[in-house]
Amino acid sequence: MREALTMALYVSITLLAVESATKSPSDPRAEEIIWATTVGLALAHWCAFILASRLVGPLHDALPLGRQLVAELIGAAAIGVVATVVVVALPRDVQWQVARYTIAACVGLVAYGQLRLLGASRPRALRVAIAALAVAEAVATVKRLIGH
Repeated sequence: MREALTMALYVSITLLAVESATKSPSDPRAEEIIWATTVGLALAHWCAFILASRLVGPLHDALPLGRQLVAELIGAAAIGVVATVVVVALPRDVQWQVARYTIAACVGLVAYGQLRLLGASRPRALRVAIAALAVAEAVATVKRLIGH
């Protein structure tokens, strides 16, 4: 679960940066941009994790790493699917802006839902979700400003 949530949040933040940096709100390559970013991030993260695991010590059981890859791909793909549905369903002149709001909402919903599952009260989960959304937007803005 942690790996899937991590990748969902990581892909969300990166897509927020990519979408805000896109020159044209009607880019005909929207789906390509979403999936290249989503799959690329998931595979890069998994590759780095495998390398780090092998550098730290011998790997006796690769099964947990395979499960981790699947979880990361599921988390990343979930965000990719949400963004793609929005982009495909809406006219080109608004698709990026609405996708951006939708992905931002995903960050808040993931944080809220996970905290509720862990037993947090609704007000606390809502405060943390709002904070997570603010942090995600701040990180996305920094990524965009430094030339992501």
